[in-house]
Amino acid sequence: MFDVERERKYNSHFKSYMNYSDLRKKILEINNDLTICYSLKLELVDFYSKSTIDNAKVNLENLIRSCIDTNIEEMIAFSNNLINWKQEIINSFTIVGTEYKVEADKGQVVICNKKVNNAIIENRNKIIKCIKNNANGYTNWLRFRNRVMYVLDPNAIFSLEPKEK
Repeated sequence: MFDVERERKYNSHFKSYMNYSDLRKKILEINNDLTICYSLKLELVDFYSKSTIDNAKVNLENLIRSCIDTNIEEMIAFSNNLINWKQEIINSFTIVGTEYKVEADKGQVVICNKKVNNAIIENRNKIIKCIKNNANGYTNWLRFRNRVMYVLDPNAIFSLEPKEK
């Protein structure tokens, strides 16, 4: 995305031709705090991509220290969040299995470790919210519950006739 060689398009705000790399450079020049925050963002990405269950605690403490040392109000608030959820963040580096991914550029199959996350629960919550929004609200709790159970259960069988006992 931030490829320096990417095609430049006219930016009416800066009145010049720019690509995303140029735009990022211009934005970071606006304020030194933005540059510091951007470098912390890169440090956070490195933390999540390179940490393991063994070194996550030390790396997280270093990240928290880096955030506090900036003396930027938002980064201190973020570091407080990291402190409050420290054990959960460290636990998220637990390996629960492996998965196979195909690299888009090379086409090779790569085996990756799968870490603990709450993606499935978040997905289920979103599905439930979509059901509720599409129906413009339910007045009958049992009907809503049944609809949710039907949508979330991939093995549900629909029948117009009642089941025989």
